[in-house]
Amino acid sequence: MIVVLDSNVWIAALVASGTCHEVVQDALRLCEVVISPFVMREVDRALAEKLGATPPTRVRVRRWLEAVCQVIEPPPRRDVACRDPDDLPILWLALAAHADRLVTGDRDLLDLKGLPGIRIIPPAHFWREL
Repeated sequence: MIVVLDSNVWIAALVASGTCHEVVQDALRLCEVVISPFVMREVDRALAEKLGATPPTRVRVRRWLEAVCQVIEPPPRRDVACRDPDDLPILWLALAAHADRLVTGDRDLLDLKGLPGIRIIPPAHFWREL
């Protein structure tokens, strides 16, 4: 199964134990996890601005993400729409990766219900989808 985890899932997994942390661990163990430079920048920005992570910590997180995920740079697509245009890069990633699942806590994405061939689910539903 190919899985895309939204930046909000990665951030929650990095800062606390709980559902997102467990989802990330299981996804990395059981699935092919795909990430993009956009998602990595979003994680880095949140670590820096919201959590005050030091540059060395942020570099370690980026290197870890690059090591445990397949990194792809998806092309923009005009045939995809979303209520929040800032969410388009995550949809482009899911489509370019031919993901089976997009795991997110973002209501704008969850309200889409899915894309052709891709189910968009909240973290708590991850295990139901394996």
